[in-house]
Amino acid sequence: MAGKTILTPAQRTALFDPPCDLAMIERLYTLGSEELAEIFRRRRPANRIGFAVQLCYLREPGRALRLDEAPPIAMLALLAEQLACTVNDFSLYADRSPTLREHRAQAEAWLGMRPFQVSDRRTLFDIAINVAASTDRGEAIVTEMVRALRENNVTLPASDTFERIALVARARARKSAYAGIARGLSAQQKDNLAGLLGAGTVPGRTTLTWLREYPESPSAGNLAAVIDRLEVTRDLTIEPDRARTIHANRYAVMARESAIMSAQHLSRLDDVRRTATLCAFAIEMEVALTDAAVFMMEKMIGSMFR
Repeated sequence: MAGKTILTPAQRTALFDPPCDLAMIERLYTLGSEELAEIFRRRRPANRIGFAVQLCYLREPGRALRLDEAPPIAMLALLAEQLACTVNDFSLYADRSPTLREHRAQAEAWLGMRPFQVSDRRTLFDIAINVAASTDRGEAIVTEMVRALRENNVTLPASDTFERIALVARARARKSAYAGIARGLSAQQKDNLAGLLGAGTVPGRTTLTWLREYPESPSAGNLAAVIDRLEVTRDLTIEPDRARTIHANRYAVMARESAIMSAQHLSRLDDVRRTATLCAFAIEMEVALTDAAVFMMEKMIGSMFR
């Protein structure tokens, strides 16, 4: 598939291709009496097995058979057995694209389905935006879009249609989250955050790096070093409640990024994303330093009593 994708090949196969497992094929593609009656309205064996494949594809995975697509051989064998024809009959059917398109329309009508339309893109985008507000996982976003179309009896379009919509929605959700956590920051707060990327008190290290490299072993000197850092983070005046202005999962991703991005990497981000990531860093750093100070105090008091 050309261009950027949001699904792995295995995820794409699971969502958009018929199963290859024999037990699943038998469960999904064993035909009922009404289906057999409809299929046997076609006289030629090739048309019967071809129409049956179209019908089965529309039921599960919910999309149309593509031109030149070879269904799983186990699926063809099961259908051929039920329709008193052979697997080789399908190759004769696949060479007739007008018949294939005509049968697709007939199968959709018989199943009460309709083709995917341009207007459906807006619906899918709204669904994708809603899911992407809480996750970056492409599979979760696309799965929800697929589920919505199946529930509304709409034939699934090509997988790259879903992936393009999901990619745009995910980018929009990320941008919205960055803007959300940084919204309402004063000019002073933004300057305070920007100062983290500048030279710190230790030569050759930024304030960001200095804050991250706090000592962890309990001692009076190390406790003083932790408290010095804690005072710096509190002087940033970033409200902890900002973490709750966006979805918790989105904030967790932002916090993880803030813990590993270097000052150089952060400086290359756009203003909104850099400010938002530094907000998350300030919030998480204050929590981490507070915990470290409490831990040291407990250890030192315990040692004194011992």
